Amino acid sequence: DVLFPRTLFPHDVPYLGGLGFYFPGGATIGLVLLVNLVAAKVTRFSLRARGAKLAAGLATSLIGTALLVAVIVAGHTADGLQGAPPISYDTLWSLLKGGLVVLTVALIGYASLAKLPGLARILVAVAAAISFWVSGLVLFGGESTRLDDPGLRIVWQLVQASIASGVALAGLWMLFGKRGGNVLIHAGVGLLMVGQFVFGDRQVEQRMGLAEGATTNLVFTQSELELALIDTSDPQEDVVYAIPEALIRRVKAYDQVIDDPSLPAKLKIVQWMKNSSLSRLDADFENPATTGNGLQYMALPAKSQGGAMQEGNVAAAYVQVIDRQTDEPIETVMLSQRINDSAQLFAGMQPDEYEPVTIDGKPFELAIRYRQERKPFDVLLKDVEKLDYSGTDTPRDYSSKLVITDRETGQTQEGKTWMNNPIRYKGETFYQSNYNKIPLPGGGVVETTGLQVVENMGWVIPYVACMMVFWGMFAHFGGTFLTFANRYARGAIPTAQAAQTTDKGTWKSRVATMVVGLGVCLLVAGYFAKPQSRNRAQIDYAAVAEIPVQHEGRIKSFDSVARNMLQFISKPVFGSMPYVKDSKGGKHSPSEWLLAVMAGQDWVRDARIFRIYPDEVRAVFDLEPHSDFRYSLNELEKNMPKFRAEIEKLRKDNRDPKSFDFREQKLAAMFQQLNTFDLASIAYQLPPIPDPGDKPTEEQRQQFLADVMKTFEVMQNIEAGGPPAIIPPQGEVTDENMKTAKWQAYGPSIF
Repeated sequence: DVLFPRTLFPHDVPYLGGLGFYFPGGATIGLVLLVNLVAAKVTRFSLRARGAKLAAGLATSLIGTALLVAVIVAGHTADGLQGAPPISYDTLWSLLKGGLVVLTVALIGYASLAKLPGLARILVAVAAAISFWVSGLVLFGGESTRLDDPGLRIVWQLVQASIASGVALAGLWMLFGKRGGNVLIHAGVGLLMVGQFVFGDRQVEQRMGLAEGATTNLVFTQSELELALIDTSDPQEDVVYAIPEALIRRVKAYDQVIDDPSLPAKLKIVQWMKNSSLSRLDADFENPATTGNGLQYMALPAKSQGGAMQEGNVAAAYVQVIDRQTDEPIETVMLSQRINDSAQLFAGMQPDEYEPVTIDGKPFELAIRYRQERKPFDVLLKDVEKLDYSGTDTPRDYSSKLVITDRETGQTQEGKTWMNNPIRYKGETFYQSNYNKIPLPGGGVVETTGLQVVENMGWVIPYVACMMVFWGMFAHFGGTFLTFANRYARGAIPTAQAAQTTDKGTWKSRVATMVVGLGVCLLVAGYFAKPQSRNRAQIDYAAVAEIPVQHEGRIKSFDSVARNMLQFISKPVFGSMPYVKDSKGGKHSPSEWLLAVMAGQDWVRDARIFRIYPDEVRAVFDLEPHSDFRYSLNELEKNMPKFRAEIEKLRKDNRDPKSFDFREQKLAAMFQQLNTFDLASIAYQLPPIPDPGDKPTEEQRQQFLADVMKTFEVMQNIEAGGPPAIIPPQGEVTDENMKTAKWQAYGPSIF
């Protein structure tokens, strides 16, 4: 089945009758590599310590190992926001800033006072300078340099892992000498492999759907199906017999019956469909169903979805219920996820409907659904929020406020999860997955959230393993470099001896070089520090480039918007279009070009910015081929009616763009290029507002209102097109206005 995936070659029984050969899986390969790693290094690493040093090294290494284990276990057992530190984020940030200052002072002192060879001293001095610069940046940069809370949570994991790794490194250094760093590197790699080997297959991903104000403990697994036979005879409690998909496939492939002593009846899979379509029953259809929805609908097989396909599978089956004592068929039912599992498929818009059947006088229900599980805790969705990109309905972030209640103890935990910021509870991790608004039958809507519930015991291991490898490499290569620097200082390296011979008696030239270099630096700094004078009669395009603009759901600089639009219109083969040439050969920056488009200047219509490579599109405009295949708007205007007629023909066909042929695709792409240019131009023209004047007659007043409404529709269409919006909302400038509120272009704003 490796060579014949079921998504492309639907089948239940393996091809060639199951003939094949055994190939080691990932776990086996990983185990062999781990054994090889341990065996190779055990023979190379020998203990250097003796006596008290050996005892101290062993004790320190054990303490470091215990700390590493504690970091991993604490990350798994902690409840609340995943990875949150036990102190406030502000306190953690203050400690990090203090740590940077201490590191800077330590590096400066080490570079100044320690007996180091020249190369090592230079390296430490460079590190001190970098640390000094970063310290100044975070100390005096204000909130703009502060890491956000999710970033600080990652830093907290790295800090914990670094402290534990440092203790382990100290012990290994005492035991193995300079090879201690190398040992820590391989220990980190081994931990990563062991973590994946032990916890990789134990990671379980499930989903939970909730409406605002609702409570549930039900989770489901989208990657697995089950056939559920439910005993509903007890009004207090249902007894569920869940049959996994793997068993269903096996018995169907070999035409067997599901006959387990614990089941109240035997089950035969008459037909199994991994993916299906559901339609009204056709008179010519040979219907195996004898009761229920199968008498009104028929399930037909459909091509299985998977891999890069976006659509999901909707399973269906025809199942025959057989009496256990007499082996006589009781009923044959049609099961479909569209009916039995609609609450999960359609986000709660439709209730689940199971197929009733009577077995030995007791009522049962049959259903095909995603594999379900009940958790020992309830989850209440207290509130769900959606943040959109500014000026659009495109979601930027979701967040859910949850209250989790333990069913045994009644203890509750409240938390908030949002994109990439999960919360943990008793080893379960809750990720924000999706958001929906569901219309209610009586009117109104209810907000729903989708949560991904993951059991991932070893989520901290990659952080710990990476820091072990990092500090191991730092110690190992740092020691190697120090050895090299000492040899270089002693002249043990031939190039070092030549350099020392050449350098003798040249201190004057070195001083002269330093003075000249410093002078050049001062001149360059003075040039850039000098205030630039501006001609008040000219437009300051550097300032224009920094004007904030709302475009494509984000606040960007004017220059960024101009470059993006120019990139889309000009479609350069390589890189970007750094400037626009006018008809006289003058070069204009992207900001100057966009401002000219908005202002309706004539030169932009003569600028050749539209790249038209396909012959089919050039033929519509009757254009001669240019060397660079670029044309101006005025060149296109001559045959614009012919082009618009082609576009109108495509609109009337009302076909899916995916079905367009090559010519139609290129015509549609050309229309988008022209529309982008026209939108920026029209949106910044004064709208055609009719003159109210004196309207003595009712007919004139009605005509005036009709003209106003016509202009209003034009303005609505312009705003729907999403032109660059340069005018922010009225009122005080706030974070809400700058990021989420709707900005306007000049024309709609004036109107």
